[in-house]
Amino acid sequence: MKVKNHRILGDEINSFVPANAKGGKIDPDTIIIHYTAGPSGQATVNLFKRPNTKVSAHLVIHEDGTATQMVDFNLRANHAGRSSFDGREGFNKYSIGIEISNPGYLVKNPKGDGYVTWWEAEKDNPKVVPDELVVEADHRNAGNVAMRHWHKYADEQINTVKEICKTLKADYDIKYILGHEEIAPQRKMDPGPAYPLDELRKEVLGTTEMEIETEEELPYGTKGQVTTNLNIRTKPNTEAAKVTDPIPKDTVVELLKETPNWFQANYRILGWVARDYIELDTSDEEGDGEVTASSLNVRAEASTSADKISRPLPNGTKVYLIEQKNHWYKIHTLVKGWIYKKYVEIVDKPESVEEFVEKAAKSGIKGATEI
Repeated sequence: MKVKNHRILGDEINSFVPANAKGGKIDPDTIIIHYTAGPSGQATVNLFKRPNTKVSAHLVIHEDGTATQMVDFNLRANHAGRSSFDGREGFNKYSIGIEISNPGYLVKNPKGDGYVTWWEAEKDNPKVVPDELVVEADHRNAGNVAMRHWHKYADEQINTVKEICKTLKADYDIKYILGHEEIAPQRKMDPGPAYPLDELRKEVLGTTEMEIETEEELPYGTKGQVTTNLNIRTKPNTEAAKVTDPIPKDTVVELLKETPNWFQANYRILGWVARDYIELDTSDEEGDGEVTASSLNVRAEASTSADKISRPLPNGTKVYLIEQKNHWYKIHTLVKGWIYKKYVEIVDKPESVEEFVEKAAKSGIKGATEI
């Protein structure tokens, strides 16, 4: 496979059919995997090309593993909808959408044994899905909803998506592969547990991690010391070009921005350095903060998937900041935990953490009691 003029070419790519809904230019760094939840890939192609249709995707993968492209990769398609992940929102602006023809979750046959698709369930004589095509698995976002049976993906579909993702990664510097269920977990279930999403990430990206490298400004004057001779690159990516000679060990550099894995450093020229090899100056890291969100979860680790360890902190709650990690603060109020630092405003530093916690306990901070 190869990409030419933002269209993919290869034996598995059968045609280009223009979708109705497409927007302006994008510079994609993410691939979003969907299932169609419909009877066929052709039915999805027909839907996307209708004059009044407002949804689309860049690619539709058919049942036999062939693909139809419908939007150029440098143009926006309307496949993600309301979406957010790890602090970044609106994934139509950043991503290539791949729709795989698959019915999605299955329902118990209302007329007899076995499982059927949602559209067959409405018929008088529904067609039962063969047992070998039924995958029994819990969905991570299903909650109390009884969704435990899913339609198997064809091996040909899985292989085609893998090869497409490898090709796109080479041409568009793809860094992230996410499921629709991960960017819209309250309303979407695709591609579901029948799709080997972690295996795809591992093979294409070399990792199953899902963190987005969102860039955030660092406070003015933030500095760090280089712990080894360190390459400085044009982008926060190990494959990006080096902008100058390596920074010598023990050099102190000014840090302007951060992502979960990188710092933007000012060393003769601006560039990105791996944060594992930067020792931050944390002499003034401790401080007093105030919650600016309407409510803010406190988690056991610096991750949106970590367990909540207290009731949410309401707006205006005072917290004592004791550590920074990526986009998170470790705080001490009536409990110790991690909060997303975007929603904390730095205020005056108290005399000591002990004094601060004692005052917090006396004032009876609401929402900070342990679960």
